[in-house]
Amino acid sequence: MDEMRLHLKNKDKAWLVSTLNSAGDAIITCDLDNQLDFANAEALRILGRRLSDVLGKPLNDVLRLYRDGQQEPIQFWEYGENNQVTTAVGLPRRSYYIRPDGHKSYLSAHLSPLLSDVGDYL
Repeated sequence: MDEMRLHLKNKDKAWLVSTLNSAGDAIITCDLDNQLDFANAEALRILGRRLSDVLGKPLNDVLRLYRDGQQEPIQFWEYGENNQVTTAVGLPRRSYYIRPDGHKSYLSAHLSPLLSDVGDYL
């Protein structure tokens, strides 16, 4: 892990953003207040939104997911002590997102907290 940390430290932010934007999977990150602070190109395609429309917005406002047959949005996280996210959550079957244009997009996703190499929340 130390070798990878050193390697990434020497890379510039543009390289890291370019790498994340090239991923075929949607990648979204939030700060500790659950405000969206990054979404790659695939995430924006799925969301049907521009980056300027989602940055700084609460994740639950940007990505409201539902399950077929249920009216209430899916709860993303399990919370523990001090309201900290404790576990990764896979979406239930038949989970979907409704884009601003009304299109229903079915998704398969695994949501996880971002942790440092020593286990601290980032």
